[in-house]
Amino acid sequence: MYSISVNKIDVAKRQVEASIRLHFSGEDPIVVHTIASAAHQILRDISGHRETSEWHKDLTQLIRPDMKKEFWANINKSYNFLKHADKDPDETLELEENINDHTIISCCGYFITLGYAASSEMLGFVRW
Repeated sequence: MYSISVNKIDVAKRQVEASIRLHFSGEDPIVVHTIASAAHQILRDISGHRETSEWHKDLTQLIRPDMKKEFWANINKSYNFLKHADKDPDETLELEENINDHTIISCCGYFITLGYAASSEMLGFVRW
C-alpha cells in the first residue's frame, strides 16, 4: 500500500484535467460537472486568498455588491446539490447543456491567472 501527497493546486489540476478528458470522451455530464465544480471551488477559494489572480479580481468586480450573495449562490447551486443531500434529499437538479464548458473554462482561467502553467488538456480545451 502507498500514499499520495498532494496540495490543493495539485488536486484542482488533476480534477480539471480529468473533467476535460471525460467531457471530450462523451462521459456522463453530471460526473463531469461534479469533478469540474470541485476543482472550481478549490481554485476560487485559493484565488480569493491571493492577490495574483486577475481572473478572480475581474470577476468579482463585475458583480454588484448587493448581488454578490445571490451570484455566488447561483454559481454554487449545482455543486452544493451534487455534494449534499442532508437538507434536500428529494430535490431535483436541471443543468444547462453548456454548464460544463463554462465551469471548465473558468477553472482554466483561475489556474492560469494564479501563475501556474496550463496543462496540455487545459490548453486544448481553451483552444477548442
